[in-house]
Amino acid sequence: MFAQTVLADPFDHEWCRFITPQFDLVTDVAPADVQTITRRMTLFHLSVNQYIGDDTHAAQETKLPLKVFIFKSRRDFRVTVKAGAFAGFMHASMIENHLVIGPQPGNRFLEENTLHEYTHYLVRDRVDVSYPLWYEEGLASFLATLEFTDDQVLIGAIPNKARVRDTLNSTRLRLAKVVDTRHVADWRHDKLSAFYHWSWVFVHYLNSGPDADEKQQQLAAYLSDPSRDFKRAFGTEPRGLERALKQHLKRPLATRLQPLPEHARSAFRPIESICLSDSERNFELARTMMEHNPKGAIVVLKNLLEQDYVPVETLVALSNAYDQNQEAANSLISAEDALGRDNTHVSAKIQLASMLIGDCVFSRETACTENWQRAIPLLRSAMRGDPERYDAIYYLGLAYLHSGQAGDAINYLRVAYAKVPWSPRINFYLGEGYRLIGDTRAKMHLINARNWASSDFWRHVAELALENLD
Repeated sequence: MFAQTVLADPFDHEWCRFITPQFDLVTDVAPADVQTITRRMTLFHLSVNQYIGDDTHAAQETKLPLKVFIFKSRRDFRVTVKAGAFAGFMHASMIENHLVIGPQPGNRFLEENTLHEYTHYLVRDRVDVSYPLWYEEGLASFLATLEFTDDQVLIGAIPNKARVRDTLNSTRLRLAKVVDTRHVADWRHDKLSAFYHWSWVFVHYLNSGPDADEKQQQLAAYLSDPSRDFKRAFGTEPRGLERALKQHLKRPLATRLQPLPEHARSAFRPIESICLSDSERNFELARTMMEHNPKGAIVVLKNLLEQDYVPVETLVALSNAYDQNQEAANSLISAEDALGRDNTHVSAKIQLASMLIGDCVFSRETACTENWQRAIPLLRSAMRGDPERYDAIYYLGLAYLHSGQAGDAINYLRVAYAKVPWSPRINFYLGEGYRLIGDTRAKMHLINARNWASSDFWRHVAELALENLD
């Protein structure tokens, strides 16, 4: 049985998979509500080009798959995923991108939360440089309130404007802190709420405030400047804009209507649905737990193994969960077990290779040399079995970089980067490769690595590499 601390209501009822041209959706939301959400997501991605940029991929098949998990219950989301104060997050990989989304307290705003997280995905799918956190979060909040009719889209609404205004008037969080912040994962709820409100209002002001055209030019200069010199771009320090933003909220807020793209009506098609077995549901829910609740994922996956559910895939996922939980020895055991059960399994080969070299990137010890020698044939074999496995391509790039062949490493890392341009680690190693050969592109990638890093360690090593450029 599942431990009581892990088991939540989502394990007690039916989940289904809905297949659309843009993404797969796994959810326990009612089918009628799924139709509404997927229609909004479809119209949304056709309507935001002026804010995010045109889709850079010529064809859907060139994209990495996107899987969206939506919880209908706030409690289920919080107990299962353990994402703290957040109502959703994006988890990117070189195999498949995940959006995991729940409603706000009282099970409110599920559609808005979905569009907020979808914005993050679209930004990173279409933009190859890192935006400052305040701008990306503000843009996601700004776009999440888009409203659609049969032929128009309303842009720029701020529901609960009075509550937003009260938050900014009462907070001690200053705009200067907001624009300099890169990570808010450990912030308390009231401070986090103020950060999001400042970001939202600032983006709204840049798009809909006085002299919006001029401000858009200032914004473009700011986003294209690697040093992110606020005063040089906007002509004032952040504190000089605080009063203007608060005044902006006191005025009737400008919204605008624009026609839906001509092909929007025909873009939404009936969606195919498949409801999951209990084992399939639990496996999918375990995947949502990897990022913030790996201990819970371990419990779920071990229970599945006792039922002999898809043992190789489950063992690979268990190895990943142990790795996320910083249990390297158990992760290695599970990866070895997976490959032992099926020595042709591509994911098992790559998972084992990644665990063999995980702690060896910065090491020259004899044991690590042996690990590299074992990992490289596994990666080459995995690529022969599936040439589209970009994680194997990435790890081979690391192997060349580790052996001092920066030029060859760059060739592999650029292929991985083209698929996953927002990955902090790909940006870091690609930046390092460029740095070693004296290529000026190193700086952009190392800045991206620093800004998108999810841990203090990777932010620190990116900062050190940037210092070595000077």
